[in-house]
Amino acid sequence: RDGQAIMDHQDIMSAQKMVYEDKIQWFRNTCNQLRVEEDRCSLRIRRDSILTGTLEFVMPLSRNDLQKPWDIKIVGDEADGKDALGKWLELVIEEMINPDLGLWKPDGLEQMVTINSSSEKDCPGPWDHLIYYRCFGRVLGKALFDGQQVNCRFSSLLY
Repeated sequence: RDGQAIMDHQDIMSAQKMVYEDKIQWFRNTCNQLRVEEDRCSLRIRRDSILTGTLEFVMPLSRNDLQKPWDIKIVGDEADGKDALGKWLELVIEEMINPDLGLWKPDGLEQMVTINSSSEKDCPGPWDHLIYYRCFGRVLGKALFDGQQVNCRFSSLLY
C-alpha cells in the first residue's frame, strides 16, 4: 500500500503450504490490508448497456481505485449497496461469457468456458477483443478482492 510491501516472498511461500481454507483466510486478510476506505468509486449504469458501461467505467481506473469500495446503481434494477455489486457482477460476467460476444466458447458438456482462439475475428464489439479480456480480468479481480462469488466455470486450461 502506498508503495510499501505488505508481504515478501517468504510470506507467499508460506501461504502455498497452507490448507485451502487457511489460504482463503490469508488471501482475504491480505486484501483487507490493501483496501482503500478513504474514498469510493461510483458507477451508475443502465442494465441495457451493462457491458459498454462497465468497459467505460472499469478500464480507466487506477490500482488505487480498484481497491476502493464501489457504489453501484443499476438503473432499472432494485438492488442497491452490497447487493448491487453482486448483481452487477452477475450481469456483466453473464454478458462477457456469452458465446455471441465471441470471447469465450463452451468447453464440452460440463458447462465450462474456455478462451475462443478466434476471438480477434469473432468479437464484434467496438473495442479490440483484448480490451474485453483485460476488463474481464479487472472485473474478476474486483470480485476476488471483495470476496464476491461469481457464477462462471472456466476450463482447467485457465487455472
